[in-house]
Amino acid sequence: MRFVVHLPIVAILWLITVRLPAQHAFTEIDYRKADSIAYALSGHGLHDLPALSAKLTNGLNTEVEKFRAIFTWVSVNITNDRELYVMNKRNREKHSGNAKALDAWNREMSARTMKKLIEQRRTVCTGYAYLVRKLAMHAGIQCEIIHGYGRTVESNIGGEGILNHSWNAVRLNNKWHLCDPTWASGAYDREKREVVNKYESSYFLAAPELFVRNHYPVDSSWIMLNQKPTLREFLDGPIIYVNAFRLDIHPQSPTTMHVPVKKGETVLFSFNGPEGLEKELRIMVGQKETRAQVKTTSAGSKRSYYSMAYTFPIRGKYNVHIMGADGPMVMCRVVVE
Repeated sequence: MRFVVHLPIVAILWLITVRLPAQHAFTEIDYRKADSIAYALSGHGLHDLPALSAKLTNGLNTEVEKFRAIFTWVSVNITNDRELYVMNKRNREKHSGNAKALDAWNREMSARTMKKLIEQRRTVCTGYAYLVRKLAMHAGIQCEIIHGYGRTVESNIGGEGILNHSWNAVRLNNKWHLCDPTWASGAYDREKREVVNKYESSYFLAAPELFVRNHYPVDSSWIMLNQKPTLREFLDGPIIYVNAFRLDIHPQSPTTMHVPVKKGETVLFSFNGPEGLEKELRIMVGQKETRAQVKTTSAGSKRSYYSMAYTFPIRGKYNVHIMGADGPMVMCRVVVE
């Protein structure tokens, strides 16, 4: 799922000069044919990956469309195994200080992951990334598995960081792009305590500036930005939700998850995104929702800079969500002293 910065005067000056982020790749391509092929092959087995890859890409003219069909099929047809994820998370944390034990667990986990993937079409992130890579390679598309830190409301909030996630980099039209088939397959519903399978195409070839907000690779070259955030900045940043990916929202301020302020101080929340969001934006402070005044500045290319200010009159700790029409986009925690 994130943006932050207070000290309004400084933030406003910085907001005007910040570099406009890149847009999602290949927005001009119509993916309906690729997606329809992927859905038509729903339920296909995994015992013959070359045949599956050929069926998914047959009749598609560009490598971008071919990879889209592969990505969509994997995201729609493979189920995220929550029990396996929790087991892996606990054992990684348990053995984090013992390299030999951690290596042994990783080998055991790899075998379990592949077995469940092939036999039950259930897996965790490494299984998703592996399958996307294999199908892409059979289609003649260069694809890599990227390991690193995934950041959600449940994990990698501050601290030293836990290696807990894998995703893919794919080379299309002679340029590398990032995607996450695991998160595209659905999400864990904390209230229902179950994985909800729902295809989310926003994690397909997302802009690197946004992707790095909740994906930090072990090999920082896969961040694919000239100015790379540090791991510390990643772990301490605001939370970014899928709605930010859907709208291509790029948080600007605050820049940290935890925002200390004094009683009566005003915090500026700002980001850039598509034009025309003014009427949809609101701030949720704890359980209280408010429609703060939204200030906009043109960013060009049909995008705008948005800022909203909120004054905190009472001491306490507040989870603050920046809300769009479809729910939360960014969250930080304001501590009022």
